[in-house]
Amino acid sequence: MSNDMTQMAAFSDLGELWFRDQLARLVQKHLQVGQHCRMDTDGMLARLADRARAAKVGAIRDINRKPCGS
Repeated sequence: MSNDMTQMAAFSDLGELWFRDQLARLVQKHLQVGQHCRMDTDGMLARLADRARAAKVGAIRDINRKPCGS
């Protein structure tokens, strides 16, 4: 459990709910696809976090580009 808390600190800007949801999805995929392969959760979570942060920045840019009154 302490490992989860250490990982979560790296993604605190995305929130605990995001972290737990993504981790649960990764674990479920691992169980479905095959447990014989080693899973790099740190790397996968880092890539997912990068995408989520980029999407957040993109959404903020889109909001700022909208003209007033529309």
